[in-house]
Amino acid sequence: MLVSAHAYERDGFNAIPAALAKLLSERLGIPFDISVVQTNVVGHTGADGYGRLARQAAFGGEVKRGREYVMVDDFIGQGGTLANLRGWIEKQGGTIVGAVALTGKPYSAKLNPSEGQLHELRRKHGPDFEKWWREHFGHAFDCLAQSEARYLARSPDADTIRDRLAAAECEGSGRGRRRNPREQRRHVDRLKERLAGRFPDGQPPPPMRPVPGRWQGYDRPRAESLPEAVPHSVFDPHLVVLAIAGKRVSLPATLKLTTALRGLLMRKCPEQPPPEWFSGHRRDGKASAAPHLAVAPLAFAGSQHADGRIMGLALILPRGREPQEAGRCLEPILTDPETGLPRDDLRLFDGDRLECSIELEARERPPENLDPQTWTKASRVWASVTPVVLNRHFDGKDRWEQSAESVKDMCGHVGLPRPREVLLHPVSLVEGVPHAREFPQLARKHDGGRRRHGHAVVIFDEPVCGPVLIGAGRFRGYGLCRPIDEGDGGGRGG
Repeated sequence: MLVSAHAYERDGFNAIPAALAKLLSERLGIPFDISVVQTNVVGHTGADGYGRLARQAAFGGEVKRGREYVMVDDFIGQGGTLANLRGWIEKQGGTIVGAVALTGKPYSAKLNPSEGQLHELRRKHGPDFEKWWREHFGHAFDCLAQSEARYLARSPDADTIRDRLAAAECEGSGRGRRRNPREQRRHVDRLKERLAGRFPDGQPPPPMRPVPGRWQGYDRPRAESLPEAVPHSVFDPHLVVLAIAGKRVSLPATLKLTTALRGLLMRKCPEQPPPEWFSGHRRDGKASAAPHLAVAPLAFAGSQHADGRIMGLALILPRGREPQEAGRCLEPILTDPETGLPRDDLRLFDGDRLECSIELEARERPPENLDPQTWTKASRVWASVTPVVLNRHFDGKDRWEQSAESVKDMCGHVGLPRPREVLLHPVSLVEGVPHAREFPQLARKHDGGRRRHGHAVVIFDEPVCGPVLIGAGRFRGYGLCRPIDEGDGGGRGG
């Protein structure tokens, strides 16, 4: 059964989607039905996102219980019209099996919001706003279209959304149409309820801003700065963080994830072939001896309830790289050139089971494990979150002592001072990190043999700044260490 989302409106027949529905009906050999009609005029043409959300389409008409329907529309903006049509049909007992649109916005091609979008929307605006939304529109956030959820999540705050929706309702359709008396009464009642909720005693709250003076401003409390002489590695502490959404990925899948991301970066790099600092290979194809771009997993680790899932990926640049040069390679990949906003269409897939999406982390207050400071703050003690890959194979009774000495040497390879002590163990000191044997071993390039690895605790004589990546797999996500403040039992999580 085919249904047109705009088969009829109050002002008359909408020919474009009806013609499209009729064409599909003829090609597919299934019935064409226009008995479900839109019962109001919403005036979405030229409206902004708030106008589309405030003036939602309503539907009526006969729906045959148990029948399957395909919705048809000429244009999809935010997806709200199709979402409302679906709600009406399913409420009457029909089943929606798909939707077809002639054209629309690229970011509206996917209708259902992701779990990550819903989590961010609820985290930013809180449960009280979702309760207000349910009372105002009759549904919760999980019934929003993906583009609607994205639009609300990027709005500054709940009060701004309420104000803009109220203004959009006052504007009506934008075509000079007046409300009928019933609509006007409902609108006035909603305004009164909103005013009573915001100002229960009839007076606005006193201003919370400080008294104006010669200067005023707001900022986060700043951590005590460290002197420039604090030792550091060859890697830049300004991490480029990518948040992950989709299927759950745990730390043992690090190699698959970093390999998929590196492949995406190499394919989409605007400079071909990619520069040496970006690809890790010289013009002749041989491996570079200079520091280059590393990819590392940022996992939920370091707290009592940590489970080791990978929350994001970090692009770690070599220290001293000019920001403009890095931006020329990374910005076209990670941001939309038209809007400057993070792309939401980046997918990682390894051809087997790995499938997830990534997006540039741009939240003002990201989760702790996606905060670069969590991984780069100065500390004397560092513990591995992914196992350290040894560059040599040791035998004999003292093989662990020799391995520990080799890890000390590897710290020097990345510009760090030689540690006072290195402790090797199959279990990480960081809570939530899996046993070393759960991580696949790296293969040697020259003979295909397997390299040994294990977790490590590295203790320096003085604090060093991160990021700390050591070992043979440091550019592929192995050997990533987390700073451990003395006496904190493995850091914080979240």
